[in-house]
Parts: sequence; structure tokens; C-alpha cells
Amino acid sequence: MELPVQPATTHAICSSLCQILKPGFGPNGLKTMLCNSSGKIHITNCSCSILASLALSHPIGTLISKSAQQFHAQTGDGCSSFILILEAFFSQLRSLEASELTGTTLALAKIQNLLLREEILPALLDSELIKVGRGDDMMLKLIRTSLEGRYPVMTSQHFAQLICKMLASSRDDLETKVVKVLNNFRSKVIPGVCVRITTPVPMATHDVSFILMDFDPNEILESAATIEAKEIGIFMKWERKAIAKWTERFKTLKLRLVLNTCRLSDSFRSRLNQEGIQVLNGVDESEAELITSAFNIHALHSFPELDEFEASKFIAFSPNVQNIHVNGRNKLFFETQSISSLIICAPTEGQTKQLIYDLQNALKVILMWLDHDHVIPANQAVTISNKGVAMPGGGAFEIYMSSAFKDCATKHIDDIHVSQTLMFLHEAFLAIPGQLLINSYAPIKSLVHLKSKIAQFRNSAFVDGRDGRIKAATSSDGIVESVALKVCMVENVLQFMQQILRLNSFLDVNAIK
Repeated sequence: MELPVQPATTHAICSSLCQILKPGFGPNGLKTMLCNSSGKIHITNCSCSILASLALSHPIGTLISKSAQQFHAQTGDGCSSFILILEAFFSQLRSLEASELTGTTLALAKIQNLLLREEILPALLDSELIKVGRGDDMMLKLIRTSLEGRYPVMTSQHFAQLICKMLASSRDDLETKVVKVLNNFRSKVIPGVCVRITTPVPMATHDVSFILMDFDPNEILESAATIEAKEIGIFMKWERKAIAKWTERFKTLKLRLVLNTCRLSDSFRSRLNQEGIQVLNGVDESEAELITSAFNIHALHSFPELDEFEASKFIAFSPNVQNIHVNGRNKLFFETQSISSLIICAPTEGQTKQLIYDLQNALKVILMWLDHDHVIPANQAVTISNKGVAMPGGGAFEIYMSSAFKDCATKHIDDIHVSQTLMFLHEAFLAIPGQLLINSYAPIKSLVHLKSKIAQFRNSAFVDGRDGRIKAATSSDGIVESVALKVCMVENVLQFMQQILRLNSFLDVNAIK
């Protein structure tokens, strides 16, 4: 059956999706509980995860959802903004005739290929909103902004610091580091690699060398001592010698921690403690396997193995070992050396996967911030070459673009279709700061109030998504977004609008060849 594709249909589908996504938008966003037929539950406010979970029957809905997800997969952010702008744009096209829609389609192509590149973006890059530079402080703010609303403020700050520290541990240039981490992220992440302990282990936390013993040393000592005792009859003396010998060997190898799946005797443990070597008995076998995998070492199955030529294959090194408290339990957390390794702990497997996904997206945001050559106009490339380009968040980019579209419409008043389409875009881009205002704690949440405040700050403003205050964009210190990511969103939105408007109808067929 053949059915026509109309702007009203697209708007209705976008509105249905927005009803689900809007409450979770911004730093005060609410979470959505996803539940499948088997009863599995996942709670999130990640718009991409929600869209991927929806079973959409209408082909236009599937097209919109897949396009938004693909954009998010490329950039790490912006899925909700993509659909909010589409919904606001197509709501204005419902009253247009078919002939006018053709003019709108051609106007969108002109705006994307000509006006955006030659008029709007150059003016943006010359404005006082632009923040240029690749410092660690800027990177920290970008990551924190991308995680805002999904985690508490202090948690987002902690994750941002963790990623920055991970990237700083390599000698490669920053962009190469990010690419390496992204390319190896999922295969290298070992969720929940921590050793359970009854009480915190008193030890230095930095530059810790350790081994993992997977045998009972007491049985070996007692067996050997018994044999020797038949000859010399001095059991305790032999045991002390054996303990002294291996303690000295541990010191020579500069070990600071011994993990054991069994239990060292009190006398052996006490001797090691006197030499500054801590002992952790009773390591779970599954945790032992994860430790050997994370640090690429072998477990020690007998003492003589440490006398072999390749004794180093049993020794692990961690730059940071910390006592942590997770889910009411004491654990010993080991940091790995590789920049593409990250140990993540979460109460459940689902939360761990969501955290991994969010941190991956944060890295993609950083990569977009660094790799801006494909979105920066040629006449600006020299001045900002090899530098990250960012600007205030909180809808500051969308407010600027809305104003720019309106100014551009005034300049091109002689072309009615271009002028009209630019005004449609002017209203559509205000949907982002408008939704931030709605989801905030602000007492006044009207679009009229938003526009009056924007005019007061001469179109250089942002919305604090938490309390709803509208401030001058230049005063935004902690909320920062990648300009390249935002420009990429504009181009994807304009391209998708043209794609939808060029559709005449869709056919229900048996197979697609």
C-alpha cells in the first residue's frame, strides 16, 4: 500500500518521541524506566539508549530514530537536540502547500551549502563566545558537561578527572591518545575488578609491585620441613630459614604486596609485614583471574618459579592501589598501566554497561572537539589550526544560531522561500534553550520570557539548566560544548530535513532488493 509522506506526519512522530525524551533533557532531566517482555529493567535518561529500545512501527519514525542514533554514535552527544529541533521545525510546516514545501527544500539546501558556510559560521567563529585552546581544564569541562544530568555533579567531576588522568598517562599527542582509547575501550574494560577485603589494607598507594600466589605455601613448607626434620630434627629452624629466604627474595624483587588465593601462615605474614610487604589472603578465584587478565601476568604456583629467568612474568605493577567502599563492602582497587584500560565498578551489570557507554561518549565528544577541520570554514582554518574550539553550553550555541538565522532572513528578504525557511529555523533552534528552561526550577518558563532575556543580553546568552536563570554567555565558566559537534548537528539536521521533504510516499513491500 502506498501512503503519502506529509510534514504533519513527521511532526506527529517527532512529537511522540519528544514526549518521551523531553523530561530527561538537561541537568535536571528525569530518568526513564525501560522494561522488556522478560522483565529485564534498565533505568536511564540517555536518549540514544531509549530510542534504541523503542519498537517503532511507522517507517518515518524508524528513519528519524536511526538518524538520531547514528549522529549520536558519531559525536557522542546531541541525540535529544536532533529530535527537538526537528519537532519544532516540522510543526511550522503543517500549514504549507505542496508547492511551498518544494521551495522550503531548495532553501534548506542553499542555507546548508552556502549561507551556513559563508555567512553564519565565520561570524560565529569571530565572536566573543569562542574559546580556543587544548588545555586540560577545557577538556575536563567538556567531559563534565557531556555527563551532566546523568550523574550527580561530584560523580561527573570524578569521572572527568579519571578520563583526563588516563589520557595524560601517554606520551602520544592528545588526539592519538583519544583514538587509541576509543579503539580499544570495550575490549580493555574489565568491569568490577576489585579484590574483596574484610578491612582496609594499610599500605602506600602509589607505585605498587605485587604478585598473585595461587597455591598453599604452608603445605609446601610443612612438607619440605618434615623431610628435612628426619635428617636434622629441627623443624622450626628450617621453617624460619625458608621464610627468611623467600622474604629476602620478595625484597629483591621490590614487591610491596602479596595476594594469595589461600592463606600465608601468621609467622610468614608477620615477617613480610616487618619488611614493608603487605599480605592479602583468601583472594577469590574469579577475582584472581581478572587480576591476571588486567595486568597480563601469570599466577605463581610455587616458590621456585620466582628463581627462574622470567620471574618478571609473575610481577604486576600498579601506579595506584586504593582502599574503596562499594555497596557496603571493603575492596582493594587496582589501577592498570595501559592508557586504554579502565577498571569500572558498579552495583549491577546493567549500570556498569551504561557507565562504560557514557564514558565512551565523553571520549567521542573530546575527539569532536579536537578534530574540527571538516566543520571549520576554510578562511578560519589558519587562525585556529591545531587548537580545540569550544563555546558556552546551556543552549548558547542554539541561541546564537537562532539569532543568526533571523539576521540572515532579513538580509535575504528578496528570496521569500529562503527568508521564510530561515525564520522557521530561528524558531526551531529556540526549542533547546526553551526545554532547558522548562526542565529547570525557574518560576517563569514561557518562550516570551526567554526571548526577552535573550534580547536583553543581545543574543549572547545561555540557560542555567538547573535553576533556569538566563545569563550572559560570557559568564558561563563551567558549562562548555564543542563547536565542531554543534556545527555537525546543524548540518545533519538540515540534511535530514531535506531528506524527509523530498520523500513523496512510502510503500509497504514484501522484500527490498
